[in-house]
Amino acid sequence: KYALKKFGCETQDRDVSEINVHPWYNFEQYRNDIAVLRLADPVDITRNVGPVCLWNDIDDINEIEGELGTVVGWGFDHNKKLTTNLMQAQMPVVDKNTCVNSNRELFLQFITDQSFCAGFRNGTSVCNGDSGGGLVFPRRGTHGPNTIWQIRGLVSIGVALKTGGFCDTTQYTLFTDVAKHVDWIEDIVLSDNQ
Repeated sequence: KYALKKFGCETQDRDVSEINVHPWYNFEQYRNDIAVLRLADPVDITRNVGPVCLWNDIDDINEIEGELGTVVGWGFDHNKKLTTNLMQAQMPVVDKNTCVNSNRELFLQFITDQSFCAGFRNGTSVCNGDSGGGLVFPRRGTHGPNTIWQIRGLVSIGVALKTGGFCDTTQYTLFTDVAKHVDWIEDIVLSDNQ
């Protein structure tokens, strides 16, 4: 049900009819690294396909430092092989100073008030191919089968190994802070409904 190359009865394939890149996106510094894709046809909500809610809690990232979020993707694995099954990892939000001090050359240049760091430095991380994957958290007070998931981050920058362009899973990951872009997202979504 989560295999990239296996199409089963629950697989849904949709064309993208519109791509809305953030108007202030800066590809050199990864600022506002976010886009909204409009699908040509709606998806059917099933037990394997469902929405994620926009973040509507406090948008101060400091309020969730240390909390574990779940990130998913079909990027490369620890053996440097592209995965065909959806992978997931849990990682905590890391405070800005810890993140910057872990790799000043990179994070001092890229972290802004529109982004944040998360991760462990133990090999549990995202990798090449995971960019754009969501970092989600359960809404407070929900759990088990009734968990309501909220998206807080999108994978933006992972650190490359010094020996090559492959990911360094001992480094933190920089995420675009979706909570800082909710108004822009809602403007796009609501403009189509008027």
